[in-house]
Amino acid sequence: MQYQRGTFIANQAQSVAITHRLAPLMLIAGAGTGKTTTLLHRIYFLIEQHKLKPENILTITYTEKAANELKTRIVNSIGSTAKVMKISTFHSFCYNVVQEFHSAPKSPPILMEDGDAIYLFMQNFDKLGPFDSREFVVNPLAAIAKSFIPFINRLRDELIDPKLKPNPEIDGEIITAERIAQLNDLRRIYPEFQKWKKKHNFVDFGDMILDCYKLLKYNKSALKKVQNQYKYIIIDEFQDNNFALNEVVKQIVGSTGQITVVGDEDQVVYSFRGASKYNISAFRSTYNWHKNYLEISLAENFRSTQAILDVANDSISNAKNRATKKLVASDKNVGVKPCLFESDGKNHALLIAKKIKELSKKYNHQDMAVLCRTKKQVQKIAETLDRERIPNRTKLVDYFSIPEIKDLLAWCNLIAETNQQDGSFYRLFSKSIGVKATTNLFNKFSKRDYTARFELIRFNKDEKVQSFIKKVLTLLVLNQKKNAAEMIWEICVSTKIFRPLLEKYEWQDQLALQNLAQFIDRAQNFVARHRTANSLSAFINYMNILHDSNGVQTIYPQAIFASPTVTISTVHGAKGAEYPVVFIPYNRAGSFPLNYKKNNFIEHPPDDWQEYAIQNMLSPKEQHLEEERRLFYVGITRAKELLYLYAPNKYKSVFIKELNENLLKVVTMENNNIGELENSISTIRNKYEKRLRQALGQNQFSIAQELLLAINRLNEIKNDGKINWGESNWEIELKNQLNDTIQFEIPDKLNLSASSIETYQQCPLKYRLSYIDKIPQISSKPQFTFGNIIHKVLEKFHEPNTELSENSLLELLEKNWESLGFDYETQEADFKRQGREILINYFKHLQEHPVNVIEREFQFSFDIDDITINGKIDRIEQGKNGVIVTDYKTSKKSSNAKNSLQLAIYAMFLQKAEKLEFSGLPETTALYFLRDTEQPIRSYHFTKQELEDIRGKIIEVAQTIRQQKFAPCKGFHCDWCDYKSLLCPEWELS
Repeated sequence: MQYQRGTFIANQAQSVAITHRLAPLMLIAGAGTGKTTTLLHRIYFLIEQHKLKPENILTITYTEKAANELKTRIVNSIGSTAKVMKISTFHSFCYNVVQEFHSAPKSPPILMEDGDAIYLFMQNFDKLGPFDSREFVVNPLAAIAKSFIPFINRLRDELIDPKLKPNPEIDGEIITAERIAQLNDLRRIYPEFQKWKKKHNFVDFGDMILDCYKLLKYNKSALKKVQNQYKYIIIDEFQDNNFALNEVVKQIVGSTGQITVVGDEDQVVYSFRGASKYNISAFRSTYNWHKNYLEISLAENFRSTQAILDVANDSISNAKNRATKKLVASDKNVGVKPCLFESDGKNHALLIAKKIKELSKKYNHQDMAVLCRTKKQVQKIAETLDRERIPNRTKLVDYFSIPEIKDLLAWCNLIAETNQQDGSFYRLFSKSIGVKATTNLFNKFSKRDYTARFELIRFNKDEKVQSFIKKVLTLLVLNQKKNAAEMIWEICVSTKIFRPLLEKYEWQDQLALQNLAQFIDRAQNFVARHRTANSLSAFINYMNILHDSNGVQTIYPQAIFASPTVTISTVHGAKGAEYPVVFIPYNRAGSFPLNYKKNNFIEHPPDDWQEYAIQNMLSPKEQHLEEERRLFYVGITRAKELLYLYAPNKYKSVFIKELNENLLKVVTMENNNIGELENSISTIRNKYEKRLRQALGQNQFSIAQELLLAINRLNEIKNDGKINWGESNWEIELKNQLNDTIQFEIPDKLNLSASSIETYQQCPLKYRLSYIDKIPQISSKPQFTFGNIIHKVLEKFHEPNTELSENSLLELLEKNWESLGFDYETQEADFKRQGREILINYFKHLQEHPVNVIEREFQFSFDIDDITINGKIDRIEQGKNGVIVTDYKTSKKSSNAKNSLQLAIYAMFLQKAEKLEFSGLPETTALYFLRDTEQPIRSYHFTKQELEDIRGKIIEVAQTIRQQKFAPCKGFHCDWCDYKSLLCPEWELS
């Protein structure tokens, strides 16, 4: 008999599932098959037909939001009696169970986030040494964030005691000696971490599950009470469970078998959090003993057209070790074939924008979504849609990109006198007296003078300078007496940081206010947790760690009236959502799927330590590809009516190549850049239009009126109208933005080096900040310190009349070693160990390949037109047919000498030099990679024509510098840029 309740009429599979007995039930619910509705009616049936009391049903969901929505729908349908029903996330449920049976009468534990854990590790890093692993000590923050935390989390997720597990055998590239060393270190670290948390009364999400598991396993009375309380369990998104959660559930369910789970192995996309497709088979093996065990598949899709489902089915059919399942459209609507646009990736964003404009005649903006694989792609799409004036929204604002958060962070770094105080001083000072005046002041000092710029400028007699200096000095005095929370409040009062936000109160002002409040709240919590070390210096160290590890979630203002906007999201962020129109761009090899990257750090326990992973016969690379394919499937199945895929003509994603072309409408576009550069007025107008939409969303009509006036003024300017400026707030603000173009003084004779040229090519803004503004970068970088030491040792070693022995080389290391620049004792000790190994290998290579060194650290200078090129050659030796110039490298990765601008400049100098006895085009140039024991030297002979070509490129760089083109350029290099966090507009919310 078909199940029916109110207006809802279930299909055959849903009916069977809803009306199943009080017995194990597993719903394999494909995307869009009505699993939430089925789950709800299963709960209604349990209460109304099986006469279960709501308080005896435990329902577990994946998020708090989903739990609240489910609770609301059940209460609305059944009535207030359902309010007692327990619907929560697993972590919340486990925490409450443990707290209920907690024996010791003490204050509730403090929830520790990953950022808190990272800080705790960083504060105690030296206590964990000595380390077997080389990688851990080189970059402690990366080791903690990318290995310690995820590895320990997975130990709890998988209920693993590392002391009871043997190390795997070394197996080539899979399990190396370094990875065994990391395992040994992690075995030691795990119990220490648990002790630290217990001492400070901290608990994290992993502890919640582990503590609950242990309680139920070893406390029979607690287990009995929980079992009596919850007689039936329902779990949503079962595929996202981890092993520990399943074990908790097994204990509560016991021998009754009264459980329903809903999951889909095709939508397992959170394996990095312990989710596993093997949850499905594990449930089957756990409960199929029950005589009324039922496993049923929901395949009738209520969301998408059959044309879209055919593409989804075709894609996921390539997955390995998967039960066959095909989604079928419920209304038999075939729909429009999904479209594949073949065009260069640089065109995808604009092609999407044009398609959105075309579709806007039929669809509202909120009906459309662009789903990307990465956050950077989301930002790229958002920027293009902004430029094309298409309303869009994305909840991917980085907490530390909010300008006011950057300002408060800068004040804290300045007052606490951290290693970021110079960049902080520049940011705040330029806002106070202007960028031009600040640059002129900073320009007076040498880049190599590491004295704090505040100290160098504080006695300047200029009235505006002194006004700012007095404010800083007052705060410095207060900092001697107050804790972090008190000091941050003093900074907020002194700088009046809240006042303009409260006056304007636009969406971005509300965003800033709510997140500044979170900043203050964190300071108060920090002081409460760290009663003996709660200074501003300690807190800002904590916040800087959170900044570097992306450890703070942004709070977003709630719109009173949500204006229709295109959604731009990662595919992960869109899981559970649906849209009539979906765009999936950047389907390129290495982009979607992302390339598999073998991490330098162990992120999770070895497979043979994990219960589920033992069943897995795939390599790590194959597992990665399978999860990426499932993510692609999730993206496709978000679409209801129209699906647009975008891929390049060459290097297409394997997921696109796998698809049957008959299922797609393929459109090939020409590979030219179809985008257009915007001018400054268009850029400003786009920002004002975005603010206008946000103001309307908040019913802020007076603000909207001012923004409209500003937009109209921009139109007048664009049409060359004569403008009579007034003194209203919006006019002053607009004038400032239009006049925000600064000309810097470029000397007639431009001084460049290989390093400065490469910096400009990488990011023109970084060049400006470093070489024109002369803002010192953070000096204490262990890798740089180490490199300088090794260079100095080798320079002295090759001085005339020096004994060429291994002992003398190692003695020079001891004499020239500098502790300043290393953050931790364990780190310094390991770098010194590395230095000894490098030098021993260098000496061995020198014995096998003797050299006649004629110059060391040779400084040079020469001119190219109105450019002076400066540099220093590490080593010049006499070869058979001329000289050989060598540049030492302490980096781990080797590169091609042919592509080295530095070597080319060396060769160019020697070619031009006339008075030197070793002048002329060198016999060869070489990069000496000191860590490479097999092939340390990479050589290349530059021809005259090659040097002429490079000369031309240097002249081009100089010309663009003179033209003052200093736009920021985003890329992987940003990860190591000292200016990123405080001074780069690309990393600031505009």
